[in-house]
Formats: sequence, C-alpha cells, structure tokens
Amino acid sequence: MNLPAEVVEQRRRPRVQLNLPVRLRWPGPLRQLTEVTVTLDVSRGGLLFYRRDPCPVNALVWVIFPYDAENSSNQPETPARVVRVRTTPAGGHLIAVEFEQPQRRVVVVDFNRRIGERVPLALPIRVRLAGTPWPEETMTVNVSERGVLFQTARQYNLGDPIYITLPYARWGAAGEVEARVVRTAPIPGSVEQRVALFRVSPPKQ
Repeated sequence: MNLPAEVVEQRRRPRVQLNLPVRLRWPGPLRQLTEVTVTLDVSRGGLLFYRRDPCPVNALVWVIFPYDAENSSNQPETPARVVRVRTTPAGGHLIAVEFEQPQRRVVVVDFNRRIGERVPLALPIRVRLAGTPWPEETMTVNVSERGVLFQTARQYNLGDPIYITLPYARWGAAGEVEARVVRTAPIPGSVEQRVALFRVSPPKQ
C-alpha cells in the first residue's frame, strides 16, 4: 500500500509501530461499508491508520485486527470509537481509534422466566421495522437465545414490531425472525442508541 510522504514520516517518530492489515466496518444509513487498510501504530487500547476520506470524532467503527483476507471463517470484530482525526497536507486523514471496553457476560431472566446468558458479541444484523421494506444493517452488542442488543442511529420505540436476520446459532437457522423492542438507551455524547429486542417466538429445538 503506497502511503503519502507525511504518513511515512509519522513512522519515524519514537513510538510503537506495527504495520498490519486491518478491516474496518463503518455504519451507514441503510447498509454498512467495509474497507481494508494498514495500521501505522498499535497499542493495547487502540490503533492509528491512514484514510483518504474523513470521518467524525466519536464515530463508531468495528475493527478486525489483524485481518487475514484469506481466512474464510468469521473473524472477531471489536467495536471502537474515533478519538482523533488529523488532516494531512495532501488531504488524507490520520485516524486514531480507541477500542470500547468489552461488557461482562451477564445472566438475565426473560419473559418466560427462563434463564438465558447474554454473550458480548459483535455480529452483523439486519433489522427491519414492520411495514417497511428496507432493513437497516448494523451490529449487535450482545446476544442470547431469546434476545439481542444492537446499536443504531435510527429511532425505535418500545413495543415496535421488528424483523431481524442474525447469522448466529439458532437465530441464523430461522431466517428472518419477529421480535419486539423492549428497551432503548441513548448513548451519551452520540446520536446513537442501544436497542434491546425480545424474540416473539422461541427458537426451534
């Protein structure tokens, strides 16, 4: 990958440097956008990379690092936030992201009083509000057998009927599944919110 001279200059600074492929998944109004680039430096809590297009500070992005394009299996994705954007003299951008802290595994009781474990898991999910033809593509925060929590910039209301497609365990085998919005929580400092769904019909055994 050919980088501008000012980006190469960044590598000469006295800091930990690691140049490895990284895949980024950016949320969009209807569908997500993915791109592959190379890190400039990496720390335990985040990474720095060059991008031709700008992005706002505090934007959400899901990261696969290091990324192996020849690996056909599902590689784990980590949610991160853009914490710094620097425009280079050539018009490109140096983007610094910070990984979000993973949530602990929690045990919850669903509406049928059955115990289900929510697993912190970032997976692509298609969410379609009943009566609308176009689904939204976003990512999960955690998943259980009867519920799912996802992050979105769209507005959903309690009780909204939702149809979701999720490639995970029995959810994936069922295709498009009906669910209801049972909780919404705005994310401080962001236009996004987290939406919790409860599956209307139990998964098939």
